[in-house]
Amino acid sequence: MKTKIGIALAAGVLIVAGSAFAIQQYIDWTHVAQRRAHAVQQLRDPDSVQFRAEKLTRAGWLCGELNGKNAYGAYTGFKRFVSLGEYDAWIEGSGYAGKPGGQPTAQILAGIDAQIAVLKRHIEAKKKQPDLPTLSEQEAAALAEQEMFAERWKKHCS
Repeated sequence: MKTKIGIALAAGVLIVAGSAFAIQQYIDWTHVAQRRAHAVQQLRDPDSVQFRAEKLTRAGWLCGELNGKNAYGAYTGFKRFVSLGEYDAWIEGSGYAGKPGGQPTAQILAGIDAQIAVLKRHIEAKKKQPDLPTLSEQEAAALAEQEMFAERWKKHCS
């Protein structure tokens, strides 16, 4: 009798543990799907994007690589991405990929600060190398976006 109760108790524990694991897997998949959607929403063909090497961090960030199509319908190659939600999604080499026109003020200001830092470093480098070409506003913005992506990747994905 005691053996049957012990077996039933052990089976119950395994069932509860298995159910908890299944629920956790469902929750994780829901977060992955949401983060993926936010990362690809501005790409040319979001439905054709391929994903690999993804991980969902404890803080809720989805880090991984994605491959999208260009205007000719050809895949461009895998690029790293990091996404927390519609207002914080970034693709390496492309910059902010979150909600169109929806970047919060704090992120816009951080982007301006990053551009100023890039320009200050460039001015210092130009003092040492006067023949160094001057950065355009677009070049400074692109460098700032690369740095902002690298900072997020290092902080959340490494």
